[in-house]
Order: sequence, then C-alpha cells, then structure tokens
Amino acid sequence: MSASSSLQLRSWNIEQAAPAEVPLCEVQAGAVGIVEVRCLRGASSVHVVLSDASGVRLRAEIGAEPGEIVPLRVELDGQTTPHLSSRGRNVLLLPPDVLYEPAAPIRPPQSDAPLDLVIVIDGTLRNWPAKAADNKQAPTSVATVRLLDHTKAWNAHVDQLLVFATRVAAGRETRVAVLAFGDQEMPAVTATDLRPAYRLHPAEDERILKRLNPTALREKLLTLPSTSGGDFVDALADALEACQHLRWREGARKLVLVSGDSPGLSLLHPLPRGADLCVRQYDVDTEALVLHRRGVEIATIYHGPPPDLGFYKLPRQRSLLQATRAQYDRLASVPEASYEASAFRPEEAADLFLQMNEPIGRRAALGELVRVSEPVPIAAGA
Repeated sequence: MSASSSLQLRSWNIEQAAPAEVPLCEVQAGAVGIVEVRCLRGASSVHVVLSDASGVRLRAEIGAEPGEIVPLRVELDGQTTPHLSSRGRNVLLLPPDVLYEPAAPIRPPQSDAPLDLVIVIDGTLRNWPAKAADNKQAPTSVATVRLLDHTKAWNAHVDQLLVFATRVAAGRETRVAVLAFGDQEMPAVTATDLRPAYRLHPAEDERILKRLNPTALREKLLTLPSTSGGDFVDALADALEACQHLRWREGARKLVLVSGDSPGLSLLHPLPRGADLCVRQYDVDTEALVLHRRGVEIATIYHGPPPDLGFYKLPRQRSLLQATRAQYDRLASVPEASYEASAFRPEEAADLFLQMNEPIGRRAALGELVRVSEPVPIAAGA
C-alpha cells in the first residue's frame, strides 16, 4: 500500500476574517495535488503552510502580485515528506517554526468604527517650484526654501491635509495626532545649516491623539518648525517607530499619513552609497511591518522635484530620487495609497480609504483559497 498523508493548507478565510486550516484531498506518494490561492491586497508574496496531525510539515513563500492567483503543486515522497512547487515561480522554503509566521492581514473595519489618524510630516521637506525659472538654472540652486517656511505653499498643502482628515472623519469619532521628523546629528559636523533642529517633534510626552478639531489641527500643522536634514536619509524610520507608542484604540480604524520627500534607513532596499552618514537604530520596512501587526494602515504623499528641474538627468541624483520614490510606494499599505504630491487629491484619497473593505497584507501573507483539485498521478499531472 502506498504511503499517503492527510495534509491541511492554512489560508485566509475572507468571510470569517481569520486563518483557516483547509483539508486537502489525501495525497499519496506518486500523485500530485494542485491548489490555487489568491495573493491578498497589499501583499508581495503568498505564505504557504502545510500541516498534518504531527504539526507543520512545510512552510514557504512564493512571490506574487496582489490579486494574482498562484498555483501550488503538492507532492509526497516515499517517506510522506511534502514537496511544493509552483510553475514558473521561485519557492522560498522556510523552517517550520512559528517564528516564521507572517503578519496577519489587517481586517476590514466596522462601518461605524472610530478613527485614529496620525499625520507625519517631513520637517526637511523642500519647496520645489512648479517648473524651472529658466533653462540655465542649475538643479542644485533650486528648492533652497523648505516647504514649512514657504507660507503660501505650506498653507495650500495644509488645506489638502485638512480636507483629507475631515472627509475620512465624517460620521465617526476621530482622534488626530501630528508628528514631524528631521534627523539625528551627523558625527563631526559643525556647520549650522547641516545640524538638524530636531529628530522628532514634538517631544514624546506631547505626542497625543486628540479629538479632531479642524481649527486646532490647522494651527498645529501651520506652526510646525522646519529643520535641516543633514545627509539624504532622514529620521522617517524613527517617526514610524514613535507612532507605535501612541495610544491606539482597540477596534478603531488606524491610519498613518506620511507627507515628505526624505527616505528613512532601509536594510532590505538600501539607498545608493553616500546617502546616509549616520549609524541608525530603526529601519523603515521593519517599523512599517510592526505598525501593520498593530492594524495600522499607511498612506504616503511623496513631494519629488518636477522633471523639468533637471535632477533626473544627473545619474547620482536620479538614483537617489528613484530609490526614495520606491520607498514611499513600498511603505503604503496598498499601491493606490501612495501619491505624488502634485497629483494628490484629498477627496479621492479619503474615499479610497473609506471604501476599502478587503483584508490588507504586507510582504508575505496567507493566500485566499480559490480551488483544490483531486490528486492525480504525477505523469498525468506533470
């Protein structure tokens, strides 16, 4: 009698908003079972867990696009050890330990859930002109004024942030906090224009989620101080880490909105050499994942320079700007929630947030089960 195993696949049950163990048809050595799972919105790979009565037998990750259906091919060898493949895809095998469990998806909120919103502002943010004044102007000579110091431009952006905040708050109890990030001081630097006024603003004991008062929120945003950033990488990761310590409410919809043009430190996706001159404590991708585990969604507004300023013509500047834009895209919980400042429409952004009713993954996430096929002999199923 050929060896067989009653395997279960762990998947994300959309209706129950929870993981579920789905029994697979009994797979025998010499046969192959085909399973199809859908990659969740916001995720970049499908996390696969196969188990039986003895525990987890196989754990793996397969890269995929959100919404993409991924075919899984499950085989048993003569010792009933499961093997996994997926046509045309790389399968990353992981140890079966619980340490490698992925972060749970963020569940769709209740329609009447209260809202906790944190607006994170880049205090080093530059005021890029809409277009170059003339073709002779060197790229390094523009944007010397920071956006927070440019009354007209900063007022206009604050108006956008207020429209977004009041629209997502409509009909629900809402609390808001504002946090600005600068950078840490670089070693052995004495030039005053390269020394940041703060790493994070305000002080920790003043970072409080308060009931939404549009007038008070406007005043808080308008009075944020600007700061130098020193080197290219700034304290964005520190700001995300600080957001974790706010008193988020259980059962509330949680959102962080980041508005800036500075990246944070990334170990997974490092910026080009020379972008960072400091030893840092926090990593943006790690801190974003920790926020995700707390059920916090992230939206980003990237204030990049207009193409006609010439920055993208210079290889070094182009690589820095492209890496920064990619980081802001990556930090957003879903691709649609990453905006260019020039194209940011606060009403549309708020509506996207309000209409999201799907689970949201980040990085690797359990897939949604689509189909399970009866096992077939390997020759027929190859």
